[in-house]
Amino acid sequence: MTESSAINSDVSREEDKAREEEALNKKEKKQRELLNDALVVEYARIKNETDEWRKAAINFLPGFIINHSSNALGALHMAAEVLMLKSANIKYMTTAANERQWYHYLTEPPKSVFKAIISESGFKRTEPTIVKEVTSFFDVEKSSAKDWEAAKKAVLGKVGKDGKPLEPRLINRWQTRATGLGIVGWGLSMILPENRENPEEIERMTRMAKENPLGYVGTRMWQAVDFTHWSDNKAQLTGGSVLIGGICSTLAAWRGIKSGGGMQKYYMNSAYAFQGSLTIMAGAAALLGVTKEDSYRNFGTIMMGKIPLLPANIAKRFTIKSTGMMDENRWYYVGAHALFQTQNTAGFLIGGAQKAEDGTIMDQKAIKLEAKHKMAAEKVKRSAEAEDVTPDTKVVGARASQRVVGTEAQKLSL
Repeated sequence: MTESSAINSDVSREEDKAREEEALNKKEKKQRELLNDALVVEYARIKNETDEWRKAAINFLPGFIINHSSNALGALHMAAEVLMLKSANIKYMTTAANERQWYHYLTEPPKSVFKAIISESGFKRTEPTIVKEVTSFFDVEKSSAKDWEAAKKAVLGKVGKDGKPLEPRLINRWQTRATGLGIVGWGLSMILPENRENPEEIERMTRMAKENPLGYVGTRMWQAVDFTHWSDNKAQLTGGSVLIGGICSTLAAWRGIKSGGGMQKYYMNSAYAFQGSLTIMAGAAALLGVTKEDSYRNFGTIMMGKIPLLPANIAKRFTIKSTGMMDENRWYYVGAHALFQTQNTAGFLIGGAQKAEDGTIMDQKAIKLEAKHKMAAEKVKRSAEAEDVTPDTKVVGARASQRVVGTEAQKLSL
């Protein structure tokens, strides 16, 4: 074989290899496209099916419940928080049974909750600078040692109502902050009146979300704190409080508490961090939903992502401890999570819906979709007007516009 033949043979092999790689890449690309198409179709199928579930639930329940769904969701959350606090061994009544007056049943439970969430911190600690405070927070061992010493000093020489010396204990303040935010947000949702969704407002928000996303986010954040219009924007009120509560819950993962060797110390609970991240996403979904239905439905869907973690958490409550007993408040814990998931399911099925006296349901999705169609048509019209078209090309342009609008409608329907 001559030198030129060898070179040609090498070039041929390289070309064959390149063609094989190109064919393989085309095959993989085609497979990815088929997979993506299959996923899109499956997503659309699941979404349509869950839409039918939601429609069936809304048709089944009376209008009074449907039109006050945010109040019902708030009541479910508050009931769940009461049981959750009880599972943490909170005593709602501190006055002896034989000394109680009727007003004690109104004043003592809120005081007990407030004390559990805010006042009963046990000890205080501060760092000399914000930077040191932030950097030391994630150093679990260092924080444990400092806080345990501070906790021991806080109870030194003090006795409880039973006359026994107080025991030092660590407090997961970030979790109590998250609980407090949940109680405030959902408590207001429970008691504030529910104002009806406005079709014009849906269209306005749809346009803003598409044309000015930063302005839309800013508007929703302002609505979350604008107490003069909370009845119009209860989804933003609760979404904002849940979002901040989720951040607190995530930070609380670095303040898990365990006992051993005659002391308590912190540990990083990765499962709790995951749950906190879900809460952040759920809060953001409620805050930024274009319609009330979007806000509550997406909130409930994301929060149901915590369900797979519940069996392991509940099992811990039924584990026999070193005392030979199970957690005496285990059923309160089970009841609390049952109510939380009932709230999430209700949000997914009926949250934010509206039903007229004759049973007609406001189709908020259709209103939003119509607004998107208008925007697509306006975009095509502006593009056509910007071009210098002749009479002959106007017909072609009109047909192209119809095709573009039709394509946009097909996309939006998914």
